[in-house]
Amino acid sequence: MPQNSEMQGDMQRKCWQVFSLCFFAFLLAQHRLVFPYHDDWGYATLSYSTEVVTGVGRDFSQADLIQFLYQEYQNWSGRFFPFFLQINLFKFGVEAVRLVQIFVLVTIVFSAVVVFQRGRELWSSLLLIPVAYFLALPTFVTAGGLYWFSASIAYAWGVALFGVAIGLIIYKGHLYWPSTVLVALAALFHEQMSVAMFAFMLAYTFFLSLQRATFKVLYQEWPHHVIVLGAALLVILAPGNYVRRNVSTYPHEGIFATIWANAKDIATFLLNSEGGPISLFAVLALIVFASKICSYVPARRILVTGVAVVTVLFGVVKLFPPIVTVGLWLVGFTVMHFVGVRKGWIPPAIAATFVAAVASLLLLLFAPGVSGRALLTFYLLMLFPSVYWISIGWVWNRWLMVLVAMLAIMALPQAIKTYKGYSANAPYHKANHAKLLAAGFDTLHNIGPKTLLLYRLPEERYAETMPYQRDIIYHWLRRYYQVPDMTFQWLDPDHARR
Repeated sequence: MPQNSEMQGDMQRKCWQVFSLCFFAFLLAQHRLVFPYHDDWGYATLSYSTEVVTGVGRDFSQADLIQFLYQEYQNWSGRFFPFFLQINLFKFGVEAVRLVQIFVLVTIVFSAVVVFQRGRELWSSLLLIPVAYFLALPTFVTAGGLYWFSASIAYAWGVALFGVAIGLIIYKGHLYWPSTVLVALAALFHEQMSVAMFAFMLAYTFFLSLQRATFKVLYQEWPHHVIVLGAALLVILAPGNYVRRNVSTYPHEGIFATIWANAKDIATFLLNSEGGPISLFAVLALIVFASKICSYVPARRILVTGVAVVTVLFGVVKLFPPIVTVGLWLVGFTVMHFVGVRKGWIPPAIAATFVAAVASLLLLLFAPGVSGRALLTFYLLMLFPSVYWISIGWVWNRWLMVLVAMLAIMALPQAIKTYKGYSANAPYHKANHAKLLAAGFDTLHNIGPKTLLLYRLPEERYAETMPYQRDIIYHWLRRYYQVPDMTFQWLDPDHARR
């Protein structure tokens, strides 16, 4: 019998290894369809909000890059670290950016399993949970953020460093310098990550103090807090942020009107039809919690039924406005993590990650407006607490595997729709790229026409802003392909099929 059990375990591990390879193949296939858009061309040629006139195209030195990032820091944004990575990767070509992004996403998804398993067993059925969560990501964060490199590197790549950091923290049971350095580096990627990472540090020490029933931790860990706070302030207090704020248009008068409008927009994004499967993950985690805290079976059934009924009323019937529903869910998660830490069911790092995710949303309340891609950081950070709690229920009660499988099935149409959208655009991207490369060669040798015929995209939702949608992008495109005097005419996609 032990031998049969061991053989069965080996077979299951091989099945989940194949599953992991399939997920990697999906990411590879998806990213082959993703091309540069909007300011990707501008950053790749040091010509976005500020400009360093040097070299040709992407031919510039590291000193030129540092000069560009310094000017960007002073006049537009504090995100010098992700732009440093992005611009250097683009020097190797878009293929290098795609491969690194795939590695980043694999790290995020797999670290959610590592955090729960503490590295004991990676190849398990638990992989289905973060993969299903990833496939369920709504189009407004994938098309607007994840599959637009300038946004993805800022909003998402730091989460991979954070995933490794909380894995180390949970394994060690406390903060220590390698994990703190990773959290500080994650804070350098974006203003939302800066706020989220410092909120994580504060929340972690609070929950650790709560678990240990002593608040000495709050002041014992102050050097770690200072490091992360310093990194966060370096991004948040960048002079360029305030320059950009002064030229931004706020559609609402007064801070309270802005906060209220942004709160309603965030709630609507979280609960619209595309965000529904992710919201169900959150509800499933709450159901698991309700089941866990009730050791008496009838009471557990009553709670599970009650949460399910409330979920239907909120999510399907829409009994309350989105902002009320999201508010109640956030209260539920807060209670869940508070009780979970006190009972010893959940590590302080997981509870603190929930706080970090919410903190990333709170910063959006003060923005001129809320775009869908701005929720990407929140969704990726929420992956860890959601997966952790569903994983607890998975081990405790196998019927949850059926629910997660159902969620995965619900998520598949979302992933397929996104893939098809990018697939429809890919031939036109490739044709345009080939024409622009040829035009650059002709320009270098002073031959060829001065007008180039390019194709519009048939599925513009599955691409960020293109040059024919915003004139300033022409400057970046001309510099990227080294066609400074070229003019463009854009043909309808149907013209290419005739």
